[in-house]
Amino acid sequence: MKICFIAKIFYPFVGGSEIALLEIAKRLAKRGHDIHVLTSLLPNRKNFENIDGIKIHRVKMPVSTLRKAASRSAFLFFSALALKNLLRKIKFDLVHDNISPNPSFAPIIAHNFNIPCTATVYDIPKWEKLGYPLWISFINNYQINSFLKLMPYDGFIAISEYTKKELRKLVKNKKIIVAYNGADYDEIDKLGIREKFNKPTIIYIGRFSLNKRVDWLLYITQELVKDVPNLQVLIVGDGPKNFKEPIIKLWEKLKLKKTVKFLGEIVGKKKIKLLRKSWILVLPSTTEGSPLAIAEAMACRIPVVASNVGGISEMIIKSGYLVNGYNIKDFTNKIKKLLINRNLRIKIGDAGRRLVETKLNWNKIASEYEDFFEDTLQK
Repeated sequence: MKICFIAKIFYPFVGGSEIALLEIAKRLAKRGHDIHVLTSLLPNRKNFENIDGIKIHRVKMPVSTLRKAASRSAFLFFSALALKNLLRKIKFDLVHDNISPNPSFAPIIAHNFNIPCTATVYDIPKWEKLGYPLWISFINNYQINSFLKLMPYDGFIAISEYTKKELRKLVKNKKIIVAYNGADYDEIDKLGIREKFNKPTIIYIGRFSLNKRVDWLLYITQELVKDVPNLQVLIVGDGPKNFKEPIIKLWEKLKLKKTVKFLGEIVGKKKIKLLRKSWILVLPSTTEGSPLAIAEAMACRIPVVASNVGGISEMIIKSGYLVNGYNIKDFTNKIKKLLINRNLRIKIGDAGRRLVETKLNWNKIASEYEDFFEDTLQK
């Protein structure tokens, strides 16, 4: 199959949806499919690149791709022009839109060339919960919901049953399958890391945004150190100044400088090494789709304590603990239970690993995409 993926931002940018697309695309390319990605031009990158067999076409825009709000609208229009030009040159079997979070005009353009267009939906966010002003949230919610309703996509892949349920409210008669985010446990095993940090270590992996509730993690830590004084908390990730600064001020106010370490953005093998050496992954989010960090933690045999939101409950099956709502006490008790019981951590970690090996791995997920595409083309 000759497939063109559409993604506003792509490798070497390494957010969750970007990593997912890279892992799926390179596996499809390895299986002999002709894989292209139409994306925005990142600083210091070429207009065209071939990475891991993926042919990447980068679109130059008048605004920086890293300016999120402005670049979303810009990509909507400039990607449409670029896709039209690309379809004139290359006869694709299928176009696939990576909706994270905004849909595009890809279905209309693809159908003009008699090419089917499908999409992956990572989440249907409530923008006000992500910390955006109400007027911006209203515009974004309306735009995304309207596009999903009106654009003539030929089918969807949702990254959780929860996302599928939310999507079904907007699209009534389209095929929707579920394909979760995953992890590459073979690559993780090749790193050969077995040792753990000497002292109890909690790790958080994610960006700084309102829905990620890093502030909750600091309050949880404040409670935990009363009983686990040698606790170490590693925060991996970064984010906009307006979200990060209040976290730093709270960190100082709660006097957690000796316990909590802000490590910034860490990716690839370095991130996995930190995760593998940690004792527990904690994610106290208020909204989520299918967090990549959870699949990676389970591949590393690390138990997870996370909020019971979005598709998280579908991923954590005997591989961790779920917490409902803003419940610092429940988070604290469940983390403490794992910190003091090594055998329990091993048991839960092994359960998570089995789930990755059977369900949440990129090879299986790539096959699910492959089957979905072939089924779409047969109709």
